[in-house]
Amino acid sequence: MRNLTRRRPPVGSFAPRLFWLALALALLWLTLRAVNLAEVWDYLRHLQPGQLLLLLAVNVAV
Repeated sequence: MRNLTRRRPPVGSFAPRLFWLALALALLWLTLRAVNLAEVWDYLRHLQPGQLLLLLAVNVAV
């Protein structure tokens, strides 16, 4: 019978995860400060249905 208890991650694995999380949050913060969201929303509202589907497909694929 398999042991179904969770194994704890190695002791040194927390710091790299914290680094990548901090980097992701910093990049998100910089992006939100650099981009005017009103302009982005206005641009997205004027896309044709086919363009929206293509944009959605690319985002799902990535």
